[in-house]
Amino acid sequence: METPLIILHISDVLESNGDPVNPVNIMKYLDSFGIGDCEFESALNYLIAERYLTRPDKGVFSLTDSGRDQVSTFSIKDNEDKYNSFMLRLWNSRAYLDFCEDLYGYRWCLLNSLYREQLQYLFNELKISPGDMVLDIGCGSGAIINNLVDRYACRGIGIDFAHDLIAILRKHYSDIAFYDMAIESIHRAPFDADVFISLDSLYFCRNLATTFAGIKSKCRSRMYVFYTQSVEDKNGNRDGLHSDNTDIAKALRLNDFSYSATDFSHDEWNLWKKEKKILDKHRSAFEKEGNLSIWDGRVADTNNMLKEYGDKRAKRFLYRIEV
Repeated sequence: METPLIILHISDVLESNGDPVNPVNIMKYLDSFGIGDCEFESALNYLIAERYLTRPDKGVFSLTDSGRDQVSTFSIKDNEDKYNSFMLRLWNSRAYLDFCEDLYGYRWCLLNSLYREQLQYLFNELKISPGDMVLDIGCGSGAIINNLVDRYACRGIGIDFAHDLIAILRKHYSDIAFYDMAIESIHRAPFDADVFISLDSLYFCRNLATTFAGIKSKCRSRMYVFYTQSVEDKNGNRDGLHSDNTDIAKALRLNDFSYSATDFSHDEWNLWKKEKKILDKHRSAFEKEGNLSIWDGRVADTNNMLKEYGDKRAKRFLYRIEV
């Protein structure tokens, strides 16, 4: 039942964001959990048979009333164990660390789409003063916030809901405060911060406008968001790829944030092209560790994003947001 519940939650997220509930969009999320095509097909058939999802109309599913009832009782807490386990596998995988060093140029456990130009901006051009409190939303392995603390002489906080990994990070980076917390709970956080950063961590928010309202109550100065926007229609309107029309931009305007955006699409496309070139040489190392599903997930993610960029259906932006 675990995978069907995850698919229901993803379907609800997609509907809340106004995105089509179709296999391509669902798999974008499932790839990060190492869930393969066969498991996905089986779970999808189960959800249709149990009438939690409608049969597809032109390739698009809808949640039924029963499906929504299931979602209402399925909080993100139910998904934490799988995510927590996945993050621990990455943390303990030498193969993944070797892969990250090859791809990003840093021997850090990373999951985001930051490449050379973005990393250069992140490490050298953020408006962070010594002593500022900086919060990394969805901090993952803690590598980025640790590096920012070193480079900018700031103080650091990281939040994520991989609870076992957070416990490890508290010991590994003793000078940074780590909290086991979902992004959408930020309004209840026992802290404020001068600067917020979000590196590919807002895709799972069910309601971005509400999330940014919570952020607004806790952020004292500015925020930096790296975000990739995709559109589904291969031949249709591309207005959703304009920096002022993305899901992020709409949520920011609803909360009266002022912002500017920089297009880093070319940099991300270069990342996916490099990943495509290097993946095969890392396969055997993942297989020896028993972590081939991690490699499979990266392959699926890479192929999907290269196709989206090839079809001109994706763009990546850095949003600089003033509070």
